[in-house]
Amino acid sequence: YGSPTEIEAHQGHVHTISFSHDGGHLASAGADGLLRIWDSATGNRVASLSTGAAEVNCAAYCPTAKTIVAATSDCRLQLWDSARGEIAASCRLDSMQNPNCLAWCGDGDRVIVAGSPGLAAMEWDTLSGQVRPIALGHADEVNQIALSQDEQYLASCSSDGTVRIHDRAIGSCVADFNPGQTHVTCVEFSPDGQWLATAGVHNKVKLYRTDDWDHVATYDTLADRVGAIAFSPRARLLAICDGLGVVREWDWVADEIVRSASGGHGRIMAAAYSGTGPSFAAASSDGFVCMWDHRQEDALHQEFTRESGGGVAFTNDSKYLLSCQTKRHALFRLPSLRAVTPGLWNLSGFSLANVFPFGEHDVGVLYLKSRASAVRYGPIFGQQPAAGFRIVQEAEQNLASPDAQYLITYNATKPYGTNDYTQQ
Repeated sequence: YGSPTEIEAHQGHVHTISFSHDGGHLASAGADGLLRIWDSATGNRVASLSTGAAEVNCAAYCPTAKTIVAATSDCRLQLWDSARGEIAASCRLDSMQNPNCLAWCGDGDRVIVAGSPGLAAMEWDTLSGQVRPIALGHADEVNQIALSQDEQYLASCSSDGTVRIHDRAIGSCVADFNPGQTHVTCVEFSPDGQWLATAGVHNKVKLYRTDDWDHVATYDTLADRVGAIAFSPRARLLAICDGLGVVREWDWVADEIVRSASGGHGRIMAAAYSGTGPSFAAASSDGFVCMWDHRQEDALHQEFTRESGGGVAFTNDSKYLLSCQTKRHALFRLPSLRAVTPGLWNLSGFSLANVFPFGEHDVGVLYLKSRASAVRYGPIFGQQPAAGFRIVQEAEQNLASPDAQYLITYNATKPYGTNDYTQQ
């Protein structure tokens, strides 16, 4: 990571941090009842706003404007105009005892807030002032909520040990699972909406695929508790902040920790990436906020995409195909070719027997035995393919599945600079 910019932000715990939509400012809120704004480039304080409450439980910048919403310990929501330093609107949450997590939705005019009790969240329309309940169904306090990129799904995690997925279009829970922890403290969607990460007490960070909510990867922190997680802007890295004050960036594609650092002198309470700027920040229980430069992610992505080589194999039951490469792998479920464990490429939208790359110069072609004939998809190298099923370029490896229903060909002779694959 290198040396961070350290900010002595609050007296007591820093409960939450949030970057502005342009990445220029960072908002922090804590146990002293203050909402503070910092210049994310220099770490200098821009404003200090008093909420009038004993504590600010959570706060977040609007994704489209420079307004900030804060949930306070006296069960109020406050909408702040950060430029003027004034409260633009407020709302009393009479049915909620402890609002401790929130998320913006709509065009930056609505806020969803949850906490204790965990049976329901509340959605506040900041323009009309109306508040409506959203059933969550948790048996204990809700610790965090997250909205998917398209705002279809609202994920919530609770001290009852469960994660629930609420489909906002149909108004009901569509998934309910237990990640194996007594308290689930963190839930986060990736920026592209394809992955959901959870964490909590008992070490484990788990990754789920959002098209079917299947568990695809696990990282063991070896710490007693994870206080915060955050996806990087490209969704390649997941920042994991544990109860020992350590920040680790997990490259879940390669399944390795690429960077780590100390995030202050206490337990880390919150973490955030700037969506447009170069900053990553972590806030701790000792009142400090630390900021680092995360621009190395682009270099990391380029380094891995340059690598090639490896092989393929079928499982004995012919239900899965494994692609193995240097520092990355992917397991595909046949016949849909849906990725079961994450690889470098997102293949969830690929149809049966499609072409997929193994590396910069390598091509895989999958054949399916269907009825009395084969279905073939293959690459075109600047010319029309020959009739029938003849391979345009010689394959270096041929491998049949045990049930003889699939044949994979591994080809490492793709001309340099040829990037398109055309369905035959």
